[in-house]
Amino acid sequence: MAIARGAKVTVGDSGGTRWHGATDRAFQETGIRDYCEALGAEVLSFDKTNPTMVKIPDGRILKEAYLASPAVESGLIINAPKMKTHVLTKTTGSVKNLYGVVPGGLKSVYHKVGGNSVDFASLLVDLYSVLRPGLNVMDGVVGLSGQWRLQDRIYPGVILASTDGVAVDAVAASLFGYNPMKVPTLAEAHRRGLGVADLGEIEISGQPLTPLIKAIAGKTKRLRVPSFGNTVGGWLLGRESPEVDTQICTACGHCPKACPVGAVTVKDGRPVFDLEKCIRCFCCAELCPERAIRPTRGRVGNMIFKR
Repeated sequence: MAIARGAKVTVGDSGGTRWHGATDRAFQETGIRDYCEALGAEVLSFDKTNPTMVKIPDGRILKEAYLASPAVESGLIINAPKMKTHVLTKTTGSVKNLYGVVPGGLKSVYHKVGGNSVDFASLLVDLYSVLRPGLNVMDGVVGLSGQWRLQDRIYPGVILASTDGVAVDAVAASLFGYNPMKVPTLAEAHRRGLGVADLGEIEISGQPLTPLIKAIAGKTKRLRVPSFGNTVGGWLLGRESPEVDTQICTACGHCPKACPVGAVTVKDGRPVFDLEKCIRCFCCAELCPERAIRPTRGRVGNMIFKR
């Protein structure tokens, strides 16, 4: 549609996987490159671009950031997130999707700066505050929850769109069964006036939410305990930590590269986690190609927290 209106269109991203060429490979294997180039769009890995330093005057965690120049210089950003849950931020959508404008290994640096779920949420909102996409279109035809394995796919069958990315994420969070105002990124963005996360203030056009919530939330793998139980349980049972399933781990050595703080090493062909260094971002689990790493609190903790 943009090309038909005479716009020059660039489709760009920087994937979470840090090895050279990973983003280009994703473009190729998903068919994105062939499809977009056939329509006349440029497809660009932000890992190959020279970043631009952008000031963030109202940033809470970042006062400046290096971002992909094509995104910074564009006349309009159309943000295309996937509908997913997330182990660190509960959900990932329009706000978090803009982390793809951070090129390559800088993601690991910023993950370390935002070393817990609250600070990382604020860091994401810092980036959103300067990028401010003009349109957000979320693919919820097929969604992902849990560990994002094949068996964790869900099928909401919806597309959510708005000029307000926070509102898109709030509706998506509600479909997963979350209170949007309890999702760190959305609560922070709402507090700063960057968008609306309160469902009572969002006009829904199209299918009513209630039947969709009933259909989708019950199939979503997520934390299902109240915040008080989460706090007390974490204190009694210890912090959530990464665990490797040795039956499916292929010893590919990718997890040490994915860890932003160097908390993973490989010994005797298997990952070993330094829990003193670990910041519980779970990039190791998120980016494991075999989904062999998962968050755990041990057998009792997992039963209580319904992992």
